Amino acid sequence: MSRNIRAIAQLKKNSELYNLFIVLGVAILDVILYCIFLATGVADGESARDYLEIMFGITVGVFCSISIFIKVFMMVDEVSRGLCFGMTRRTIFVYSRVVDLLEILIVAVIALVVLKDTDASLIFKIAITFYGIIVWIEGLAGNNVIRYGKIAYWVFYVAFMLIAIGGPRGIKFIPGGKDFMAIVVDMFINPFYNQGIVWAWILGFTALGMIVNWLTFRKISVNTNL
Repeated sequence: MSRNIRAIAQLKKNSELYNLFIVLGVAILDVILYCIFLATGVADGESARDYLEIMFGITVGVFCSISIFIKVFMMVDEVSRGLCFGMTRRTIFVYSRVVDLLEILIVAVIALVVLKDTDASLIFKIAITFYGIIVWIEGLAGNNVIRYGKIAYWVFYVAFMLIAIGGPRGIKFIPGGKDFMAIVVDMFINPFYNQGIVWAWILGFTALGMIVNWLTFRKISVNTNL
C-alpha cells in the first residue's frame, strides 16, 4: 500500500501544483479587490464579512470549474505513467478517486470555517454532488480523452462551454425545466424535505457515476497523443 501511495503522490504532483497555483492566483485577486473595497468604503463593518464570503464563493467556483479541465487533461499522463510504474488499472482508479474526494473534502472543510453561517449539511451536499459530477465527467469525457487523445478533449471542451453558457438560458425552453431546477435547489437548501431521500439521490448519482467511470476505464487503451 505504501508503494501505491508514493506512486499516486508522484502521479498527482503536477495536478496538485496546478490546483495550488489556481487557488493562490484567485486568492491574491480576492485580497486586492477586498483591499480596494475597504479603501473606498464599499465594504465596511458588517458588509465586509459579506464581501469576504462572496469572494470565497467565487474562489471556490473558479477552482472547481478550472479543476474539471485540469483533471481531464492530466488523466492521460497520470494513467500512462501509473501503468509504467507497474500499477494496475484498478489501483490507479481507486487511488485517483480517493484523491479527488480528498481535494473536495478539504475545500468543504475550509468552507465550513469561512462560511460560518452556512449549514454544514448544505456544504457537504454540494461537495458530494460536485464529486459525483467529477466522476461522471471523468467516466464520459476523461476516459475518452485517454483513448482518443486531443480530438476527444476538444469535443469535451466545446460541449462543456455550450452547457455552461447555454444551459441556464436553454433550461427555460424545456417544459417544466425551470420548475424542476427550482425544486432541486430547494431540496438542497430547505430542511422541510426528507434529507434522507435527498442524500440517497446524491449518493445514488455519485455511485452510478463511479460505476460508469470504472466500466469505461477498466479496459481502456492509452493514447498519449494529446
